[in-house]
This record gives sequence, structure tokens and C-alpha cells, in this order.
Amino acid sequence: MNLSISAPGRLVTIAILAGLVSAFHMGKIPGALPHMGKFFHLSLSQAGLIVSSFSLLAAGFGLGLGIITARIGMYFAGILGLTLVAIGSALGATSLSFSLLLGSRLLEGLGFVLVAITMPGIINHVCPADYRAIAMGIWGAFIPAAMSLMLLISPSVISHYHWQGVWWLLAGFSLAWAVLFTITFGAVNLPAANASRTWKDIRQLCAGDPIWLVGAFICYSAMFASVTAFLPTYWIDSYDMTLGHASRMASIAVAGNIGGNILAGILVQRGFTLRQILITALVMGGTCAVVLFSGKLIVSSQFYAAVGFAFFSGMLPGAVFASLSSVVPMQTSIPLLVGMVFQGAGIGQVLGPIGLSALVDYAGDWIYASIFIAVLALLGIFCGRQLHTTNRE
Repeated sequence: MNLSISAPGRLVTIAILAGLVSAFHMGKIPGALPHMGKFFHLSLSQAGLIVSSFSLLAAGFGLGLGIITARIGMYFAGILGLTLVAIGSALGATSLSFSLLLGSRLLEGLGFVLVAITMPGIINHVCPADYRAIAMGIWGAFIPAAMSLMLLISPSVISHYHWQGVWWLLAGFSLAWAVLFTITFGAVNLPAANASRTWKDIRQLCAGDPIWLVGAFICYSAMFASVTAFLPTYWIDSYDMTLGHASRMASIAVAGNIGGNILAGILVQRGFTLRQILITALVMGGTCAVVLFSGKLIVSSQFYAAVGFAFFSGMLPGAVFASLSSVVPMQTSIPLLVGMVFQGAGIGQVLGPIGLSALVDYAGDWIYASIFIAVLALLGIFCGRQLHTTNRE
């Protein structure tokens, strides 16, 4: 029985939610970190390692995990990824030392990247062409959606069951989803592993549009990570705002990224090119961020600028995922390209906050954050202008 034809909506939903479930493990950290810091007596650098572990893994192993996915096939890679996040979360809940906790985070991170690399290829395969771009645009929002949901859910769970309760809850949820994924997609005719083409596909991806796509994604990720990481700090430093108030405003602003992803999928479906959407996202998102840190707006206007930045910049990942099948030479190459994109995202997420904080620290003025963001946006626009993909398969 071929479910990819008879039940595509259900399959797409399960694949998108698999990404959301895996991203919950990234989103559970911000709300739990103060409690974990006390439990493990974490230093600031140790806390930084816990926070950045997923980004470091993506930066170092994104393409490598894409190669593994291409070699073992999407079905087994999806099962492995969901199982690893479940095991890692359970180990984290039982950890009594920082080294064990960090090891559990690395397992979760490997699982997360595997799921993130695998699911776009599955969605692209099972979704009808008429709805594919919109489905992929929705997929592009899985990380901000997970972050926002966990910021809302985790405080209540932690207040009743401590931080370990969140880890156990997500371990069970991830394992259940791994079982559901295994049963559901076991009857689906997914693209088979094709190890013989892997290196040929990599050589093709390392020329032309894919490389410029990764470059634009590095710039986007550096912008988004640096702005969202320091937005509460900026408001606290500049306006003597409380941490709770600044964090709530930032979390609401970040949720705007979801809308940008979905809009990009709709625009791709309606014939807008990847190049057009990427340049629009970087111009509008970059402008909002530059204005945000300029110090020329009152707080309420800054909040709307932050929402605008998250929304417009969110069009970039949505457009990238919605256009995957137009960029790759073969459908089996999608995990490789997504691996490259996530490696670029990891590099941007590591370098962006470091660069912005170093520049502001050195200059002693938040106006330099605007300059940093403007440079990243211009570099991303340059990469976007090199693209020739038309989104027509």
C-alpha cells in the first residue's frame, strides 16, 4: 500500500511535527537554565556550552550528517534522529554532573540535526506539487514555533516537576513520535539510499546556487541569532526594563518569524523566485534591525521593529525550504543540501552573537549593533543576487 498518494496530508503533518518535537529540545533550555545553573553550579562558560551545543554540532557536522542521511536513507535517518533526542533527554534528566549533562546534550543535538536534515526531503516527496511550497514554508517555522511553545510551557512544568520533569516529558514524547514515525512511514515508498551518487551530488552542490544559498543562510542566521540573543539585554541596558518584561516582549517578537516562513511558502507557490524573496527578506529584515538598535525610537516602536525584523527575516528560511526541489540536481540530494544549509546556520548562530557582542563591547555603544547587522544584511544580499533558481521544476 502506498500511503504517499492516499494520505499525503497526514504524512506531511507527522513529518512537520517530528521537526517540532525535536526542536523542543532546543527550546527547553532558556526557561530551565537558571534552575540547571543552581543544580549543577554552572559557570557562565559552562552554561554557554549547554546553550550553544546544538549550533556547534550543526556548524561542525551538518554536511557530514547529510551524507549519513543520504547513505542510510531518509526513513532510517528519521527514526535514528527521533530516538537519539529521546535517549539524550532521558540521560540528561538522570545526569548528576556537568560532563554527563553536556554528553546528553550532544546526543540530543545529533538527533535534532538528523531530523532537521531528513524531514524536508520526506515532505518534498510525499506532498503533492500544488501544496509543496506552502508545506515547506510551514516546515521552515519549526524552530521558532518550538522555541515559543517551550517558553510558554516549560515554566509551568518546572514549577511542579523541576527541570528534570521537562526532560522526562520530552523524552517520552520524542520516543512516542519515533514509534509513530516508524509505523506510519514504514509503508511509504520513500527514496532509497544512494551511496554511489553521494560524492557526485556533493560536487554538484558545491558549485552555483547551493553555495550562494548557504552564504545567504549564514548571514541570516548570524543576524537572527545575534538580535534575538541580545534584544532583552539591549532593552534592559537602555531603558532599565525588568528581565521578565524584556523577555516577554522578545519572545512575542520572535514569534513573528513563524509568519514570515509561511508567507514565503505562499509566495513561492505563487511564482516569486527564490532570489526575489531572499533579497526582500534581507533588505526589510536588515532595515528593521538597524532601526531597532539605532536608539532613535521609543520602546513601543522598537518592539514593532523587532516584530518586523523577525517576520521579514523569517521569509528567508521559508523560501529556501520551499525551493529545495528546484535547487538540487536530484531529490535524493535534498538531505545533502539541507545538511549544508544547517551547517551554514550553525556557523551563523555561533559567529553572529560573538561578533555583535564583541563590537558593542569594544565601542561601548549599541549603535554599533546596527552597523554589524547592516554589514551582514549587505553580504546576504550579495549572495542572494548571485542566485539563478526560478522555483520551476
